[in-house]
Amino acid sequence: MGKYFIVLGLAGLMLSGSAFSQQITGQSSAGTTGLDTVMEGLIAKYSIPGAALAISRNGILVYARGFGYADTASSRTVQPDSLFRIGSVSKTFTAAAIMKLVEQGKIQIGQSAFALLPNLSPVSGATLNSKLANVTVEDLLNMTGGWDRSIVPDPIDNTLAVAAATGFANPLSCSEVIQYMLSQPLQHPPSSTYAYSNFGYCVLGQILSQVTGMRYEDAVRQMVLTPLGIQRAKQAEGLMSDTVNGEVTYYDYPGAPLAANVYVAGGPLVPAQYGNHDFLASDASGSWVTTTIDLLRFVNGIDGVRGGPLLQPATIQLMETEGPAFSGAAFYGLGFDMNALSGGGFNWHKDGALPGTSAYLYKGANKVCYAVVFNSAPNGASDEDASGFETDYVNQIQTAITAVTSWPTTDQFGTYSSTLVQPQFRTNSPVVNAASFLPNITGGAWVSLFGTNLATATRTWYSAEFEGTNLPFYVDGVSVLINGQPAAVYYVSPTQIDAQAPTASIEQSPATVVLTHDGQQSATVTVPYLAASPAMFTYAGGGNTYAAAENAVTGAVIGDPAVVPGTAKAKPGDYVALYCNSVLLAPSGVEISPPITLATFPSVTIGGISVPVAYAGVVSAGLYQINVQIPQNMPAGNQPLLVTYSGSASQSGVLLPVAGN
Repeated sequence: MGKYFIVLGLAGLMLSGSAFSQQITGQSSAGTTGLDTVMEGLIAKYSIPGAALAISRNGILVYARGFGYADTASSRTVQPDSLFRIGSVSKTFTAAAIMKLVEQGKIQIGQSAFALLPNLSPVSGATLNSKLANVTVEDLLNMTGGWDRSIVPDPIDNTLAVAAATGFANPLSCSEVIQYMLSQPLQHPPSSTYAYSNFGYCVLGQILSQVTGMRYEDAVRQMVLTPLGIQRAKQAEGLMSDTVNGEVTYYDYPGAPLAANVYVAGGPLVPAQYGNHDFLASDASGSWVTTTIDLLRFVNGIDGVRGGPLLQPATIQLMETEGPAFSGAAFYGLGFDMNALSGGGFNWHKDGALPGTSAYLYKGANKVCYAVVFNSAPNGASDEDASGFETDYVNQIQTAITAVTSWPTTDQFGTYSSTLVQPQFRTNSPVVNAASFLPNITGGAWVSLFGTNLATATRTWYSAEFEGTNLPFYVDGVSVLINGQPAAVYYVSPTQIDAQAPTASIEQSPATVVLTHDGQQSATVTVPYLAASPAMFTYAGGGNTYAAAENAVTGAVIGDPAVVPGTAKAKPGDYVALYCNSVLLAPSGVEISPPITLATFPSVTIGGISVPVAYAGVVSAGLYQINVQIPQNMPAGNQPLLVTYSGSASQSGVLLPVAGN
């Protein structure tokens, strides 16, 4: 099959200079109208389509409102629990999970960070930077690891250059970025200097995965989100938003230029918010999507103000301890910016910024917390916020909060459930052979799953999702279990998933199939298991179903050129390569190199005539190639083709166009 992906057309979403009409959702309160006024003023002032703001006091959700539009084209309004990308606020989830490992004694914050990643080595031909041995887990958490993006670009924001330097295919994974960085110099001695670093949190995400033996996202779900009742959080997909689950559309600032495409190197320019940021590489540093309400569930649950406590008091104290690189009342703690109060205690906060996103999470020592997210941002808005946008909205929101004299007493947390939409299989033949589309499964064969909300994006696997020669079992938040075994996932879309049935432990009929999308599990369906079920891959043309075949010498696709331009009919004497699925059990979950020749060849008939088989084998993951020679006496025309193995024949109605002598 190869490691490749489809290129998606992207709309150039950016704002006009005009302000949007005001829309407000959520429960109103006479005492909090000043907050409404502030938020309405902010989205009008900065020409932002929409935003959400949530506030809690003493663990009670007292304010949750949506403002403006989640999508301007459809006039879909922002709801109090709309999903937003939260950018670098994602780092707080990563930090909390790491601190759980510290509590469990599985890591120590003072130990060498890269010693925890023995599975990663520099790219071929590069030499390990020995100074990395001095970078501790604590350095990564408080951003004193020695990398300085004011001197050298942060590689997480510069993956096109990293790909060009390494030869890795875009988009990159976090582990591929680490491989590149293992040989790169530090800008400061470890522990000496604070400098904001997305890369440091990329490393933390890999540590989390390596130590737990789970994917980063699954580890965060299990250790941080699920214990606090948070299911409405997911990893971002760079090319689109998940409207089924209520995610907003993202908009660049008025007049924003198009940007380089990190998903297709050298491809067409794209809107910066849809294709310019590598969310695969930034999984632990900036790729979470969630709601303002769930962010408050998180910060209130950290120390047990509501829910939890997720972390022990000693751990909280450790997070609030100022490192030696800092001096003053404000410093970066282990996951949050910390502001020490003169009367004791700390205010925590963390901001996040991406093209089309600005987010801010605040945890007050007085147990007042808030989260605010926008689906656009002015030019210059970033973690350094050269535009002044973040300073403006934070000051206005905090001033408005202070001015409230009468807060609602009803807790709104119960109003907003924290569950994403469950993936649903279709009723009729939900799982079928990916070639014949008949309801059966064979070990190592490609199968297609059909339903709704099966995935967010529409794409095939990325090279970065492979682990060596192992195929990916997780693509865009989608995983599949067949008889309890993970299936390699090749193609995902909201309505169809293509996966390779695992060979190991699958010989049980009927086979059970379960799909998980962003942590939400489907119902279990069953499908017959067959030890052999030859099936021709096909394509349609002119109302006919043609075999996926090519001239074994020239590579020309076999077809009727009058119906499908660019194809050519097979001629008597030609050797033709036929491509099949599920001929018999095949290796699963790995790339195939070199091809595996079958000990016993299938039999093939074309137009009812038995034809000689010159070769049969597995040439790629789950893909069988059968080479046959067209007999000299083969009549011209669209001839029916059948492949038979172990008494089972391929589907009927498949044609092979043959030319006359």
